[in-house]
Amino acid sequence: MVARLEKMPPDQRFNFWRGELSRCIRCNACRDVCPACTCEKCVFNNNNLYTSQKVAENSFEENLYHIIRAWHVAGRCTDCGECSRVCPQNIPLHLINRKFAKDINELYGDYIAGSDMETKPPMLTFTEQDAEASIVYERDPSLKEAN
Repeated sequence: MVARLEKMPPDQRFNFWRGELSRCIRCNACRDVCPACTCEKCVFNNNNLYTSQKVAENSFEENLYHIIRAWHVAGRCTDCGECSRVCPQNIPLHLINRKFAKDINELYGDYIAGSDMETKPPMLTFTEQDAEASIVYERDPSLKEAN
């Protein structure tokens, strides 16, 4: 499914995710069930930043919640799919995690979260040979031509 989403034109892919994420009721079931989400203090419970509200005020907040949640567990997500299973709105949240894992593997080399206790996740290491963010555009010829 990630490959199918990547083949969509950017506006169609954006509309797909807007349609999915717009159904979010911010129940936090995805966050609460996630075995990779282990912070004692969660940014989404911060009243000073107005992130503890249950329902997003606008589409930006809707998107931001799920992107931050997925990015926060990137490199630790074991692709158990519980986030999607418990979602009362049936949002395929695991696809965001799979997309991040795919991109991280392409940028930094293959890594399977939880398979090796000795190897540090790519997002916790740094080398001078690490890919820059712009490499994402370089690997997709259609985006390169559009720029």
